[in-house]
Amino acid sequence: MVLWEDEEPLDGKKYLYQLIYHLKSVLKEAGFDNVLMAMNDGYSIDKTQIDCDYFNYLDGDENAKRAFCGEYMFQYSWAEYTCAQLIMN
Repeated sequence: MVLWEDEEPLDGKKYLYQLIYHLKSVLKEAGFDNVLMAMNDGYSIDKTQIDCDYFNYLDGDENAKRAFCGEYMFQYSWAEYTCAQLIMN
């Protein structure tokens, strides 16, 4: 499984479903029940309902670009490519 390289696939899926359930609960408690949207093959975030530095960076926001200090999800090896892209911009 790409997200958790050290996990067995079934354990990773179970953990992912637990995380999604918990995320939905936390978002609902915070009054953001409609932020996470189920799609055919997974989930998506409704970007119009949140303020996110990553999305702002991608949209070209100069404040978000200045605030980026070169760290992006460093605990996940799969995020290294995205981090490199962010640094190069």
